[in-house]
Amino acid sequence: MKRARKREKKRGKAEPLAEVPASVRRYWDRYERNQRNLLQAVKTHMPELKDWASTNIESMWGYEDGIYRFYHHSFKVEGLKGPVKQAIDLFHGIRPGKLNPDYEAIARAGTTEDARRSDIVAAFLAMEKAREKEKAR
Repeated sequence: MKRARKREKKRGKAEPLAEVPASVRRYWDRYERNQRNLLQAVKTHMPELKDWASTNIESMWGYEDGIYRFYHHSFKVEGLKGPVKQAIDLFHGIRPGKLNPDYEAIARAGTTEDARRSDIVAAFLAMEKAREKEKAR
């Protein structure tokens, strides 16, 4: 059976093993379209994203300072709320209403008025992780 398929494939006569249902095809087309739109939106907003990252993460007073203050139980960890709120606004600007609900819940928990220091740092690290993913692409 495998040899017959290989021969047909070489001759250009290979047929699909199974017909793809229309619903699956529509789902896949919608998925690809969403991914293309997201990539285009990120490319459009790249200067803003780079500016945010250079100010809040790559500088000495961003990422390292926040983690240092958390480690030493300083209340100055509250300073990380601002960059998290800025990042959420940026992400909403890129794709309004399309933020991951789990991600948004972490960020919301870390930016409330009565947020614990651990919640603030978790929200900030979630922003850092999202930036690292985008950088890897």
